Amino acid sequence: MQISHIKYFQNWIPIIAKWIYEEWSYAFPMRTLQDIQKTLFGRMNENELPITLVAHDERGVLGTASLKASDMEILPELTPWLSSVFVHPDHRGEGVATALVTEIEKIARQHGYEKLYVFNPITHGVFEKLGWSVMKTVQYGGKELGILVKDIRVPTQY
Repeated sequence: MQISHIKYFQNWIPIIAKWIYEEWSYAFPMRTLQDIQKTLFGRMNENELPITLVAHDERGVLGTASLKASDMEILPELTPWLSSVFVHPDHRGEGVATALVTEIEKIARQHGYEKLYVFNPITHGVFEKLGWSVMKTVQYGGKELGILVKDIRVPTQY
């Protein structure tokens, strides 16, 4: 499996947009599938936020994740955000999400950030397994969501 910037695999944008739309339309009901595609096509820069990555191998696209300055307008003080982490159901349990999240954390550190935020339905627990902790819960898009944080500073070596 490889992790690459989306600009090198623009042909997968319609597939990725469909995944994002189907997974999170409850949180962003005003965004159409076409809006999401246009947003993804606008993420061709590799060195400034927003940055979108894809996990892929010989089977094709496996999953995606993004690093964005903001992901919830109700929490503008929190930045940056791990966003749109999605792995196709056929490839879950293969370490795809872990690889994507690890790469996003690395990019955020390279940009000088010390913390990273993500929202997730509180029943999932996926991010806690990767070292994230719930800082609070909010009602958003008709669902109770956990706002999670992770300290991404590199630990000091002794």
